[in-house]
Order: sequence, then C-alpha cells, then structure tokens
Amino acid sequence: MTSITFHGGVNDIGGNKFLVRDKNTTLLMDFGMSFSEEGQFFSQFMGARGSNALTDMFELGILPKIKGMYRRDYAKHVGFGGDEETEVDGVLLTHAHVDHCAYIPYLRPDIPIYCSEESKLIMQNFDETGTDQYLTMKEKFKIYENKKGEISRAIGDKVKIPRVIKTFQSGEKFNIDSINVNPLPVDHSLPSVHAFILETSQGMIGNTADLRFHGRRSKILKSLLMYVIELMRKRSSHNVIA
Repeated sequence: MTSITFHGGVNDIGGNKFLVRDKNTTLLMDFGMSFSEEGQFFSQFMGARGSNALTDMFELGILPKIKGMYRRDYAKHVGFGGDEETEVDGVLLTHAHVDHCAYIPYLRPDIPIYCSEESKLIMQNFDETGTDQYLTMKEKFKIYENKKGEISRAIGDKVKIPRVIKTFQSGEKFNIDSINVNPLPVDHSLPSVHAFILETSQGMIGNTADLRFHGRRSKILKSLLMYVIELMRKRSSHNVIA
C-alpha cells in the first residue's frame, strides 16, 4: 500500500511537509515553514517557546503529532514520548529555502537528510550565522559527571550531535528501501533545486518542487519534461499516482 499525507503546503505558500509511505518505507519530502501560519501566530520578537516549542507547534497545528519523528530531548521534555524508535527513513529536501527546510532542527538527528551538496552548504551557512542548527543538533538538558565527581550541565561540543546528511547528484537515481528516487534539477531563485520522481511499489509520485520557466537555467526543465513524457508513454504498465 502506497499513500501520501499532506501535512502542509496545500493551498498555501510554503510549509511543504509531504509524508510518503510505501511498504515498510516512510519518507518526508521537505519539512518547511508556512509563512501564513507563522505570520498568524508569531512575529519577529515572539516565537515558539524554545525547549517547549513542540507543545506550541502541536497546539497551533503547525507540526504534525507523529511520535518517533522529533528530537528525543524536546519530546521527553514535553511528554511526547521520545524513547520509541523512528519510522521515518529519510527526508528528501528539494532545496534550502525556509518554507521547505525550516523545521528540520526539530527532527531527530539520526533521520537522514537527502539533499544536494549546494543545499548542504546553504544549511551550513544557516548553522554558522543563525541560532537554528540544520547540520548538527545541540542537545538540551544534558548533564554529566566531571573529573571531580560533580554533576554539571554539558555545554559546547559535549552537546553537539551531527545529523546524518546524504548528498545526491542530479539525475542519478538512488534507493531508500523500497522507493527508487530520481532527483531532477529545476530552475528557481536558489541554486540546486530538485524535483523528485519516486518509483514506489504501486506507481510513481512526482514532486516538481518550486520551479520557473523564465530563469537563466530554464532550459534544464527540458530533462524533467522529457522524463515525464516518457513516464506517460509507459502508463499502460505503470500507475502515475501524482
């Protein structure tokens, strides 16, 4: 059984969070911020409450309440599990605009993020210039026993956990368990934006990402269009889900 659940990005600008399930494989396509939702509840000087942010995001309907998805320290702190194993096998990131990636810091660091090298570098810049951490996670509430036998709160590198980042190449297919992924480049205002064609056990799913036809690299859309045309020719033997 293959299914798609839209937790954002429907009739909205941004907030893309698409959950795909196929056999025993579960993927997220993007995990971004909705400008309309954030603007409705938050402002420049008033945001979610730090370590209690999950509670705020759940109550406001901004993040889906799915156990095993979120970082353990936050989940345990707000009483939302944290000890269970995750069922999410990876996040497919189309690109590093905040409406597609802003909520990655809430995810468990062991959930792999699949992205282009350019998107990885952009998120690295976020890490180095802002407060949110995309490539690493700074664990909260961590304590340890020092050499004197005293209990101290861990700081610095003692609480920094690297996320699992897996980069892909444009047009080179790769597998995530039962799902075959083909990342195809499209033109947008940010470098290295990718559409995804997912080959599942019950058909194919297409996510065009953000694209435009008037940019400097608009010709690269030809590869995506040709691929879609080829899929349509094979409709007799494949089901095109979306």
